[in-house]
Amino acid sequence: MSPILDSIGSVKAYGWGAFSSPYAFESIATGTVSAGNTSSVITFSSIPSTYAHLQLRMFARATAQNTMFVRFNNDSGSTNYDNHRMNGAGTSVGVDARINYSALFVSSKGYGIVPTANIGSAVIMDILDYTNTNKYKVTRTLSGNERNTSDGTSDIEYTSGSWKNTNAINRIDVSLQTSTLAEYTHIALYGIKGA
Repeated sequence: MSPILDSIGSVKAYGWGAFSSPYAFESIATGTVSAGNTSSVITFSSIPSTYAHLQLRMFARATAQNTMFVRFNNDSGSTNYDNHRMNGAGTSVGVDARINYSALFVSSKGYGIVPTANIGSAVIMDILDYTNTNKYKVTRTLSGNERNTSDGTSDIEYTSGSWKNTNAINRIDVSLQTSTLAEYTHIALYGIKGA
């Protein structure tokens, strides 16, 4: 059975992990790029430490086809993040790893976040055990877009990553590798209660 369906088959519209009450998710903050503007980074700071996990939900657009990055606690050290990816695009598939990197990939394929008019990329990133100071922080991300083209550029991707640091996460920066976030980008940060 799909993890999105419960035992009686009703759809849960609030996440893609283990079963939980919809009330387990609480909105912490949102960041939006308004019409006619761009942004080089969206930052969530002073994140409360009262949840078990965090989740980022994104609708993202870029000013140029690009890879989206996430960094924790303003850490851009060149060897502090590891990334793994499985990707499907058109009729091709791919896997890769980038270890000892300076950020986590939200979409490590270059066309993951697109500039195409009226098309954005949907992203859900879970940040697990973000306050646990006895372990490195790990993430899992599902992202994708549909461009309604036959050129194989539509994309779905699953990535996992780790921030090789035991500090509690209190800041998250979302940015692009070589361009800026385009208008109508919307990123929401949620806290997840429970174990």
